[in-house]
Amino acid sequence: MNKCLKQWSNNSIFFLSLFLSISCNAQQPTLSCTQAIEKVVALDSLLQEYDFIKKDKYTLQNDTPSLNNFYKKVYNLRKNKEGKIKILHVGDSHMQADFLSSITRGVLQHYFGNAGRGLLFPYKYANTNGPGSYLSNSIIPWGTNKVLLSPHTGICGYSLTTQSLIGDMVITLKNQHGHDYKSTKVTMFHQRTQDNFLLDCYDTKSSQKAVKDSIYQYPNATTLCFQEPVEEFYLTFMSTDTINPYKRLDGIYLENNEPGITYNMVGVNGAKYSHYNNSANFAIELQALQPDLVIFSMGTNEAFGAKNLDPDEFASEVQKLVTTIKNKCPETSILLTTPPDSYKNDTSGRKSKNPNVKIAQQTIIQYAKDNQIAYWDLLELIGGYGCMNKWAAANMTDALWIHFSKQGYEIQGALLAKGIIKGFEKFCEKRKYKLP
Repeated sequence: MNKCLKQWSNNSIFFLSLFLSISCNAQQPTLSCTQAIEKVVALDSLLQEYDFIKKDKYTLQNDTPSLNNFYKKVYNLRKNKEGKIKILHVGDSHMQADFLSSITRGVLQHYFGNAGRGLLFPYKYANTNGPGSYLSNSIIPWGTNKVLLSPHTGICGYSLTTQSLIGDMVITLKNQHGHDYKSTKVTMFHQRTQDNFLLDCYDTKSSQKAVKDSIYQYPNATTLCFQEPVEEFYLTFMSTDTINPYKRLDGIYLENNEPGITYNMVGVNGAKYSHYNNSANFAIELQALQPDLVIFSMGTNEAFGAKNLDPDEFASEVQKLVTTIKNKCPETSILLTTPPDSYKNDTSGRKSKNPNVKIAQQTIIQYAKDNQIAYWDLLELIGGYGCMNKWAAANMTDALWIHFSKQGYEIQGALLAKGIIKGFEKFCEKRKYKLP
């Protein structure tokens, strides 16, 4: 009797342990597009309030076959719950604060999975604005390169430089939109020679030290891995060259061990296509990142800076950047977005429509159609040419009628995420792929 009881007890413990193991490792429930959006922003109620937004114009255009490769990758990710997808969204001041992209990131990660915070930059030490989802701190003096003024920048469009023999940077991550951004892998983009960049990384809350990843090797990047996820880490980088200790930090990329996507924002105030074309290391470091999808969102500064925007010159700059991406990352899909509306002051000082915005929109759309590239018509979505007065009346612009309020960007970011998800779902429907 005692022997049987003992056997029953052992079997019970085994099955209980198995059940608990399966329960703990179970995947989060798969969310629909609507559910993923609702976890981040109350989009439907906002669209009802602001009826000048053409809410049915959120769809991506020309996305098949141009985004088929990307759609296949995210289908396998969502179906198998394995792998990582990287999206890089490159733009200007509409992007730099991360208001728009943080919403797109949040929604897409609820739908496809959260693979980490992705690319970040210590904007604080470039004396400019940046995202609020992380903090950066350093005790050494830094100089700044900006892609508008210097070709010596990398993937983020900004670079920090220092002559200190020993450099440091503490990064503190915050959770956002229901996502935990603790990281297990840290990739640092930088200028490096044999002696000027000996890199270490530590968890500030334990004695855990990251180990260099010997597999991931690119000339402008170093990757280090933690055994356990960290929410705050301390980077140190040392020069053994005392004569020329110059160091340049171009950006930091963060991942976790989970399947999903990273949505990476690159935004530079005042940036144009031509500025990224002139960057010496943007394309080199983009090749190290190996994004699956690159989104380009520019045109506002081209439209604002020119008296009469030349569509051929503008298209030529777009072509240069697209060609560079295709050469460096031939498997990467590309999505172009049209610039939003903006106004200019006329000769009397009154705000008036800027015809260059319409030229930029038409040029991007025509270029995308001619070159089999997907596009997202943001200008049409937000109300069309001349709609900025309606956004201003709703208190969702700045005083110049060039930028939007935080809520304005959040609406746009949610609609971009919706466009990507619905494009993916339509792709699956056409091919009779069963959506997980």
